[in-house]
Amino acid sequence: MQSTAGPELNTYLTERMDGIIQDSSYSPNGEMIACTLDSGYLVFHDAVKNKRHSSVPTMNQGSFLVDFISPTLLVHTTENDLSVLNLEKREYISLFSKHSSKIYSISTSSMFKNTISVAENEAYIWDIREKNPHAKIPVQGRPLIKYSPDGRIFMALFEEMKEMRLFDVRSYMAGPYKTKNIEIEGYTDVCFSPDGFGFALIREDGFSIADGLSGDITMHLPSENSTAGCFTQDSRSFIYTTGSKEISMATIPETNSAPISFDGGECSISALHYNPCFEQVAVIHGQLSFLQNST
Repeated sequence: MQSTAGPELNTYLTERMDGIIQDSSYSPNGEMIACTLDSGYLVFHDAVKNKRHSSVPTMNQGSFLVDFISPTLLVHTTENDLSVLNLEKREYISLFSKHSSKIYSISTSSMFKNTISVAENEAYIWDIREKNPHAKIPVQGRPLIKYSPDGRIFMALFEEMKEMRLFDVRSYMAGPYKTKNIEIEGYTDVCFSPDGFGFALIREDGFSIADGLSGDITMHLPSENSTAGCFTQDSRSFIYTTGSKEISMATIPETNSAPISFDGGECSISALHYNPCFEQVAVIHGQLSFLQNST
C-alpha cells in the first residue's frame, strides 16, 4: 500500500449505517467486517465487494464488542456476557455468563476456537464446546489481554505492575513462560503485528512499538490524536492517526511518517484495521470507509 498522499489511495465510504459504530472486526479470511452499532445492531459488510449484508438485532443498548472466532463464527458482548453467533445458520449457539461486571475487552484464537474475555479483576478463557469457563486467568485491576495473530500464545499487560506476561495456550495453567517489566505508563490498548514479533501500545502522546518477545520499546511515533493504529500486512509499517481526521504511515524503524489522504466526513477516526488478506484498511469514523489502492 502506498503511503504518500495523492491518487494512489482511494477512500470508499460505505452505505450509511443506522447508528454509530462502537466496535468492529475483520473475519479471518478478510472477506467480511462486522460492526457493532450504538443502536444495538450487529452489521455485516462485504469488504471485497463493498456490499452491505443483513444486520442482526441484539439485546444491547449502547456500546458492545465483537470479534471473529472463524469466518462463520463470531462472539459479541452483552454487558457481562458473551454470545456466540453462527453466521451460516444465523442463530446463537452459545451464551457465556460468568463475569460480575461489564466486559471491556475480548480476544479470540481462530486456531483453538477460544475467546478471552476481560472485566475488572476478572479474565476467563472460553471454549465454544463448553458451557462453563475453560479456565480463569488470575488478574487484578484492568489488564490488557490479547492473543497473538496465530493464536498460539496470549499476552497480558498489567500497567500498575509495569509487567508483561506471555502464556503458551497449550500450557497456560503452568503460568507464564516469560515475565518482563515494561517501564511505560498511560497506554489504553495494544495490537500485535501480523507476524507476532512486535506490538504497538496506544498511548495519550502517541504509539510505542515494542518487541513481541522481549517487551522492549524499539520506537515511538508521536501523535496529537492517538486514537487508532494498525500494522500493515507485512508488519513492516504502521498506520496511525495523527489528527482527529488525519492518518499517516511510518516504515519501521523510521520515525518519519508520510500522510495518507483520507476524506471521511465530519466524524473523528476511532479505529483502523488492516485487512488480514487484502491490501485494504478499514477506517472507523462513526461510519465505515475503506482505504485501498486505486489500481
